[in-house]
Order: sequence, then C-alpha cells, then structure tokens
Amino acid sequence: MTPTAEDQELIQRLQAANMRVTPQRLLVWRTVRAMRGHPTAQDVYARIHAEHPTLGLATVYNTLDLFTQLGLLRAFDTGGVVRYDTHTDAHINLICDVCGRIEDIHIPESATWRRMIEEQSGYEVHGHIFDVHGRCPTCQAANQEADNDHKDA
Repeated sequence: MTPTAEDQELIQRLQAANMRVTPQRLLVWRTVRAMRGHPTAQDVYARIHAEHPTLGLATVYNTLDLFTQLGLLRAFDTGGVVRYDTHTDAHINLICDVCGRIEDIHIPESATWRRMIEEQSGYEVHGHIFDVHGRCPTCQAANQEADNDHKDA
C-alpha cells in the first residue's frame, strides 16, 4: 500500500513516535477518515472486513487506540459505546440521547469561559472539545407528535 498525500499526518506522527508505517495502519487510517460521522471500532472493522477479511477486529481496536494516543483521533464514550472523531480541533459534539445522532458544531472560543476555567482550575487552556447531550430536532418533533397523539386519544 503506497502512502498518499492524505497519509502524511499519520506518517509524521508515527515516525515521531518511532513507530512503523504498516499497510494495516494505513488501511485503518484511510477507512476511518473516509467514514462519515463518528464510527465505532466495529463500524471501521465492518467496512474493512468486506475487502480485507484477514485483518482482525483486535488490530482495528489497537490501531484506533494508537491513533487516539498519537492525537490523530479522539475517542469518546456515548453510553457504553466508544466512538472515534477525526476532528481533533476545537469543536462541540452534539449527542442526541434518544437516537444517538452525533453532530459537530464549531463555536468560537469565548474569552469569558476560557478565563473562568483558567481561574477556577489553574489550567492554561489551549483549546476545547465538549460533548453536549440533548434531543435532536428529529427526536423533538417525534416526541411532539407522540404528545399530540396522546392528547387526541
């Protein structure tokens, strides 16, 4: 598997950590980057397994864990399911507690909340990634319809 220009960030991080660039790592990297949303290790494995049945699930888990340690991905738990985010820049994950939908939104960093965090914690803040839980518009609409149906009965 020949590295491409899109693989350079991975290659640089692996080399900086004195780790090898392997075909398996390139395959997992390309797959997770090509997937929409916030896939699980099982999602990544299923996508890869169709064309590369010899690549094991443990390899996928270990590789995603390595990429997380190298700062290439961010892992976060959504009620017992670990998902991976290719966006490691400052952003907010909106997580629907009903259907599990996850959306990224980018909100500029606020000097007010940054200062409050630094004053209360003593930390020097360099960025943020927040997980915000609630109900997405689709689930809100479905709940409203259910409420209306219940009232009509």
